[in-house]
Amino acid sequence: MTTYYFTYGLGDPSETNQAYRGGWTEVEAESRYKAIKAYQIFYQNTKNGVLPCCSVALEADQMGKMLETGNGGKFCHDRIVIYREATA
Repeated sequence: MTTYYFTYGLGDPSETNQAYRGGWTEVEAESRYKAIKAYQIFYQNTKNGVLPCCSVALEADQMGKMLETGNGGKFCHDRIVIYREATA
């Protein structure tokens, strides 16, 4: 599983149509496609079909020091993990 980071801009959420101001939401998923689908369960696209976030990043290649220093003074707002457990 990979952790994907849905980051938020610093503008007013009511004006940017983003879920939060600063920070990010973490989604653990098998692929970027599945991460976006899981994110959309909790945060629906805007009326024009855009995800309500600033960007989707992978920790290793894009988040960098943001994990340590925050994004606009904010850190992780929530974490979405969807998994299936075989019981037989």
